[in-house]
Amino acid sequence: MVWVAGQQLYGGRYRIEGVLGEGGFGITYLATDKQGKRVVIKTVKDEVLNSTHLDIIRNKYQRDFENEALRLSLSRHKHIVQIENAFHEGKLPCMVMEYIEGEDLWKRVNNYGVLSEKEALLYIHQIGEALIVIHDKGLLHRDVKPHNILLRYATDGINQFEAVLIDFGMAREFIPDIALTYTQQLTHCFAPIEQYAREAKRGEYTDIYALAATLYYILTKELPPPAPARAARVILKPPQLFNPSISDVVNQAILQGMEFNPEDRPQSVIEWLNLLEFNRFEGRETGQTTSIPSQIRRILWVDDNPANPGDCIMELRNQGVEVILATSTNEAMQILIDNGFLADVVVSDLVRFEEGEYPINAGILLIKSIRNAGMNLPIFIYSTPWRVAETQEEILAAGGTSVITSSVELFKLLQSNVMSMSKIITNSDIVTNSDNLSASVEINYSKLRDLLAAGKWQEADEETRIVMLQVFSRQEADWLNQEDIKHFSCEDLRIIDQLWVKYSNGHFGFSIQNRIWLECGGKPDAGYETYLAFVDRVGWRVDGNWLSWFDLIFSLHAPAGHLPLGLGRGMVDFGLTFLSRVESCCL
Repeated sequence: MVWVAGQQLYGGRYRIEGVLGEGGFGITYLATDKQGKRVVIKTVKDEVLNSTHLDIIRNKYQRDFENEALRLSLSRHKHIVQIENAFHEGKLPCMVMEYIEGEDLWKRVNNYGVLSEKEALLYIHQIGEALIVIHDKGLLHRDVKPHNILLRYATDGINQFEAVLIDFGMAREFIPDIALTYTQQLTHCFAPIEQYAREAKRGEYTDIYALAATLYYILTKELPPPAPARAARVILKPPQLFNPSISDVVNQAILQGMEFNPEDRPQSVIEWLNLLEFNRFEGRETGQTTSIPSQIRRILWVDDNPANPGDCIMELRNQGVEVILATSTNEAMQILIDNGFLADVVVSDLVRFEEGEYPINAGILLIKSIRNAGMNLPIFIYSTPWRVAETQEEILAAGGTSVITSSVELFKLLQSNVMSMSKIITNSDIVTNSDNLSASVEINYSKLRDLLAAGKWQEADEETRIVMLQVFSRQEADWLNQEDIKHFSCEDLRIIDQLWVKYSNGHFGFSIQNRIWLECGGKPDAGYETYLAFVDRVGWRVDGNWLSWFDLIFSLHAPAGHLPLGLGRGMVDFGLTFLSRVESCCL
C-alpha cells in the first residue's frame, strides 16, 4: 500500500504530500511536519514487509534500514544529508530526513553538460569533507556516485550551489587492513575492484575510487569502465582525452584516485584532495605576512578535524614545537584565556563545523575574538584556494596576519621559523652554559636520544637524571639543590625537553609539564595546594598517595606530562623551583 497525499503519520506529526521515488525494497515520500517544513520520509515497501517469500531479505533489509538511520545520526556535517527523526508507523520503520530541493550531479551533467573544473572541484572537495567525517566514525559510504550527490543553493554567500551526500543504505563499518565480509552491493563504473569481492580489505581508498570516478564523469560525461572490465585489461582512458580543458594536475589526481590496486591509490581522502588542490595554485597571491616570531615554540592550532593538518602537526612536534589543538573558537579562547597558554602563533582553518552549524567565516570570528581580548598574536588562516581568493581582504581587515591556500603551505611557512631538531642534536655534544656558570661542560645526549627513539621511557628517565647531574659536574652526587636549579642551563633544559617532546609526539617533556602547571594556576607565588593539583594532573600522586619512581607509568598510556621526572620533584619546594626555572627559560 502506498501512502496517499494528505495521510497523516506518527500521531499527526507528519503529513504526506506525495511519492518522491521507489527502489527495489524502499520508497521515499515528500511530507511536511507540524511547522509546515518539508521533509523526506523513507520507509520499507509494504509488499516487502508482508511477502512470505522474502523472510531472509526482509529481516536483513529492516536491519540495514535501522543501521542507516543510526549511521546518519552519527555523521553530522553540512555536506551530509541530516536525519531528523525515526519512528514506526504500524510495522513500517520510518526515517525522517531533511528535504534538499535541487537536482543531483547526474541530472546536472545530463541536462547542462560537463562542469567547469573550478565548479567540479568545489563539489568534490565538499563531498571529500563529508567523507572525512564518515571515515572518522569508522564507516565507508560504499556508494559515492553522481546520483547520490545533490546540489542545493549555497548558504556561504559566495557560491551559487553546494553539494550534499545522500543515501547511506550501503554504508558499512570498516577496519583498516582487515578483511571483512560484505554483501556485494555496488554501482558499476563507480565501484572499485575490492567491492566486487565478498570478503576483501577495504579502507578510505574504497570511497576515494568512487569519488575520483565521480569527478571523472562530471568533467567528461563519460562513464569509466567497470572494475571487472579493467581486470580484463580494458584501459581506463585519461579524462583529458574527452575534455582537453582538464588541467594536468586534476587529470593525474583522477587517475591516481582510480588506480586499480587499492594499495596504489592515496590511502586517505585528505591525501587525495591534496593532489587536486595543492601545488596547483602555487602562483596565487595571498595575504602578506606582517609579523611572525623569529623562533616558534608554541602553536595553538584550531581545526574541527585535527586529522586534516595531522601530518603537519606531527612534524612540528617532532621538531620540538608544542602544538595544542582546539576544534572550535570557544575552545581556543578557553585555552588562551582561562588556561593561559602562551602561544607564539595561532593558526586556524577558515571553515569549521561548530555548535551544530557550518559558518564559512569561523576563522574570521576567531580572529575577532582574539583581537577583542586584547591579544596581538600572529594569526594565520588557511583554506581552499577559491575561498582564500574570496575572503582574503576580510581576513586581513579583521586582524589576520596572513592567508594561505592550504595547511601544507602554512606548515612550510611555520617550519622556516622553527629551530631544526637535527641541528640541536648535532650541536649538543659540547654545550656552553649560558647562565653565568663557571665552566663549559661537555654533555653527550646521544644515549638519551637513542633511548627515547626506542621508546624505553624508564631508561630514558634515568638517563635524564644522569645528564642533568653532568651539567653541574656532579656525576658522583645524586642530587642538585634549589640554588643549582635556579641557575640550571636553559640550553640544556631545552635540549632535554625537545628530545622528550619529539620522541613522545608531544606527550612528555618539561614544556608539556609547564603548560599543565600554568593550567593548574601556576605562577611565581604559587604554593603547596597548586603544586599538589599539578602533581595530581601529571599522575605522580594517585588518590592522595605519592607514587614511588618504580610505580610510575613508563609508557605513552601515562597522563600527559608524566615524564620526565629526572632528578625527582617529590619535595614541594624543589618542584616549585624547578617549574619556575622551566618557565623562566621560556620552554
